[in-house]
Amino acid sequence: YEADDDAMAVIRAAKLHQEAKSLLSLAKSYEAAGNEEQARATYQKVLDQYATADECCAMARKALAALE
Repeated sequence: YEADDDAMAVIRAAKLHQEAKSLLSLAKSYEAAGNEEQARATYQKVLDQYATADECCAMARKALAALE
């Protein structure tokens, strides 16, 4: 499968999506613990580093707006 560029692209996209979801979970944990500064920074990291993970970025933007 490594020689198949399409398959590798799907695998990379899935990996990025999972990483973004993990950061969203971390940000929610920070938020629940009352650490809004760290939550904001982590939501922003999702936006900065995982721009192709549309669903996760939408959730991060919504969460950031709610923290304002």
